[in-house]
Amino acid sequence: MTKTKKTILIVGLVVMALGIVEVINLFFGIESPLVIGPGWSVHKYVPTYEVYKGDKLIATIKPKPGPIVSTAAPLPPGQQITHSFLTATAFVPEEENNLYLLLQKAKDFNDYVNLLKTSGYVVKINHP
Repeated sequence: MTKTKKTILIVGLVVMALGIVEVINLFFGIESPLVIGPGWSVHKYVPTYEVYKGDKLIATIKPKPGPIVSTAAPLPPGQQITHSFLTATAFVPEEENNLYLLLQKAKDFNDYVNLLKTSGYVVKINHP
């Protein structure tokens, strides 16, 4: 088998394993939600975003359903508030009401990030 045929075969196997969208994302440098782990298994990667006001970290958020952890009003052990499209941890009690009000307006995670940005917050993706 020639080197070209081997390359085409390998690319074809990668496309089958990851799907064409993920391969295009990998080649063009677009953030990919998939990470190849040990043994070439494919694991879902959920990025963490950091929310800043000025240079102060006020919260971390993830685009997946999960708990919302508050520092302003901690709940009794064993009780959690959860959200349908977001996992979040707040670090600055004075900002939690603003974050909550924006979350109530958001239709989805991307909308929430856009609302944060237009309200003066800086949102940065935390790469692993």
